[in-house]
Amino acid sequence: MDTLLYRSNLLASTHSFIHDLSHSSPLPTLLSHFPAPSSLPEPIITEHGTPHSLTPFVGTYTGRESVVRYFSLLSERLRTGRLEFEEGAVEEEKGVVWCRGEGEFTVLRTGKSWRESIAYRLRWTQQEGRLVLVEWEIWAGASECFRLKRWELTRDADTLGAFLASVQDR
Repeated sequence: MDTLLYRSNLLASTHSFIHDLSHSSPLPTLLSHFPAPSSLPEPIITEHGTPHSLTPFVGTYTGRESVVRYFSLLSERLRTGRLEFEEGAVEEEKGVVWCRGEGEFTVLRTGKSWRESIAYRLRWTQQEGRLVLVEWEIWAGASECFRLKRWELTRDADTLGAFLASVQDR
């Protein structure tokens, strides 16, 4: 596939997924971005952070059933509002998009809302003629974004360095 076209498709898939997240789309819509059931590779979601009673969704979820569990835990506690992301780094050869921005969240139990910094790493692959999300990493909140800035990432060190350089003065 043409590199420019592939880059464009990676970004379009990322924007579509983020749009569905920020509009509290129903679970089937969110799952449509991931590989079909019983397909390989299995999807992986990692929400970085320290698990807490208020954030039981922090952790790693592997496989479609676990992805459903992640979205269920998240939707039981939080409503995702507007997500605003700036285009980050794209690694066409790895199918990876890095992006950062801010999100608005509301605790369902209390109705209290806040905005926080977010960074995503999304890895896409081709499946049945379309891109599907096979790995999604989330860093949310000031402490997690700070950890991301300090993280020595070996598998994507060059891209991470370029990505973090773009957010240095933010």
